[in-house]
Amino acid sequence: MTNLQRRRLHALDGCLNLLEDALERGVHRINGPVGRELKLRLGVAGLIPDHRLEGRLTERVLDDVFRLQGQLIGEDDELAG
Repeated sequence: MTNLQRRRLHALDGCLNLLEDALERGVHRINGPVGRELKLRLGVAGLIPDHRLEGRLTERVLDDVFRLQGQLIGEDDELAG
């Protein structure tokens, strides 16, 4: 796994934590503060969202982040195989 992939996975882990915390607080749709923090963390990962996050269902965004992680891990598997 490359350094860039590790940094991206770490940033995505932070996104997952943020989203899980939001769900625990009862935030079922991405609001302004959560959306800004997500965009910041995704920017650090070099993964700029191509659409607005605010207003989206938190669980859907959580699924998207899991999918991004899977794609990054899949890239690593393809390089190793």
